[in-house]
Amino acid sequence: MTAQPNLETEAERSARPVKSADRTLQLLETLAAADGPISVAELHRRVGFPRSSLHQLVHTMAASGWVEFTGEGSVAIGSRALVVGTSYLDRDPALPHAVATLESLREASGYTTHYARREQAHVLYLATRETTDSHRATSRVGRRLPAHATSLGKALLAELSAAELDEVLGSDPLPALTDATITDRSVLAAGLDQVRASRVASEREENTPGVCCVAATVGYRIPATDAISCSIPAGRATEAEIARVGGLVLTAADALGARLRAAGVR
Repeated sequence: MTAQPNLETEAERSARPVKSADRTLQLLETLAAADGPISVAELHRRVGFPRSSLHQLVHTMAASGWVEFTGEGSVAIGSRALVVGTSYLDRDPALPHAVATLESLREASGYTTHYARREQAHVLYLATRETTDSHRATSRVGRRLPAHATSLGKALLAELSAAELDEVLGSDPLPALTDATITDRSVLAAGLDQVRASRVASEREENTPGVCCVAATVGYRIPATDAISCSIPAGRATEAEIARVGGLVLTAADALGARLRAAGVR
């Protein structure tokens, strides 16, 4: 029998996942998603790696600062992850312009402001400017939240066609972050139609209890990838206040988009 030729290309062979690298990345993402340090036993439960491999990986990563031991067998994300993550922000040419806009918008609105970018079905927070009376314990910079549960994400999802939206959101049920999160796709679609008409997206306590948000896209890319928002305490989020802040957000977003286009940022 004549042997069949091996038609697999070098590119196809090189594209195969490397198990140790894949596991290292999964460990980092698991630790980053944890609320705080977790025990090695809990880490094992979450990732399911063989114990010997897990211990070797954790100790190797700890030696280079990617993870750190916090006592009594607990591990947490290490400082090296912050250094590498910060480099993403440092190289983004849009961010200095966005930060200046957030500061001006915070002063004009009196509320905390955010700048985020859509990554498929999530939004990644790139910058935040807190008000002096903010009660948030930690910054949202670096956090990823489901786009359908945020005003930033809704503003960006409204840029997509129905087919693109289905592709981005996939077929799995939409996760609920709070009791108020909209998970019904028909209700979400109707809401996105309203966003397209008004150019302003809003949500009330859909990802954080006690907080409402208003957002608009920054038009320097087509479709828009970035948006800015204001967070309003739910007790102050009257219809009139949402309209006032929405107007400020839209004006700021349009001005930022024009500034980025003029600066040649793409």
